Amino acid sequence: MLSLKRLQMASVLVAAMLLPALPATLPAAQAQARALPSPTVSLAGLKSVNVRILVSSDARQGLKTAGEHPTAVEEALEAIARQKLALVGVALQSVVRDRQAGSEGSALTIGVDTDITTGSFMIVVNLEEPVTLVRPPNTKMTLTTWSAVQHPGSNEMGPIKDTVADILDRFDADYLSANPRSPAGQ
Repeated sequence: MLSLKRLQMASVLVAAMLLPALPATLPAAQAQARALPSPTVSLAGLKSVNVRILVSSDARQGLKTAGEHPTAVEEALEAIARQKLALVGVALQSVVRDRQAGSEGSALTIGVDTDITTGSFMIVVNLEEPVTLVRPPNTKMTLTTWSAVQHPGSNEMGPIKDTVADILDRFDADYLSANPRSPAGQ
C-alpha cells in the first residue's frame, strides 16, 4: 500500500500530466463539467464502511514533539468517525489502524501526515471502494470515490480533531445530498 507521501506525490504527478489535456476554453470546460456526474453520486446507496485511521511516522513524531500521544489521537479520530457516520446512518463495520491491514468493502481512510511542501500537518480523508472493470479481463481494484484534504494549522490534538470533524461534516452533507431522507426518517 502506498504511504500518504507517495500518494500525494502521485496525485501531483497525475495532475501535472492531466493539466495539458484540460479544455483550453472556458465554454468547453463548462460543457465538460456538465457531462460529469455529481461528486456525491458515488455515495448513493452507501450503507456501511470500514474505517482506517493512519498516522504517518512523520506525524507521530510531530505529535510527540507537540506533547500529544499518537494513540490518543487515533482513538479521538475513531470516536469522531463513529459519531459522524452514525449521524447519517452509515454503519461502521470495523476500525483498522494498520497500513497493511486489508478489509472487504468500502473503506473511509482518515490519514494524518505532514505536507511535503510545507512541513505542516495535513488531514486526508478518502472513501475507497472496490470496483471491477466491466471490460475483460474484469480487473478488480480499489478506487477513491470521495476525497478531501485540509490542513489543521497545528500539530496539536484539538485542531486535528476539529479538522477531521469538519471534513466528516462535508462527507455527511454529501452523503445526505446523495441519499435524501424521507420526512418520516428525519
